[in-house]
Amino acid sequence: MKRLWESLELEIVRLLESTNRLLESAEYELAQLVEKQPALLDAVAAKRIAALDAAMAELKTNAARLAAEIGELTSEAASGIV
Repeated sequence: MKRLWESLELEIVRLLESTNRLLESAEYELAQLVEKQPALLDAVAAKRIAALDAAMAELKTNAARLAAEIGELTSEAASGIV
């Protein structure tokens, strides 16, 4: 009986800790806000999409620059100018 009691106590502590982590998470906070203001989710999603689009554009620019540099370096190496 004592082992059962200790096992139950341990499980209760785990559940309380898990619940506290959930309540402190940004995802839970967002879920609570969206429940009160459903349109908020669309606004948050739009902002995240815009940020991702900006990051992708920057990465594409960097990739094009690096590709040009690689092209220059390989043509220099091929012509013997190193």
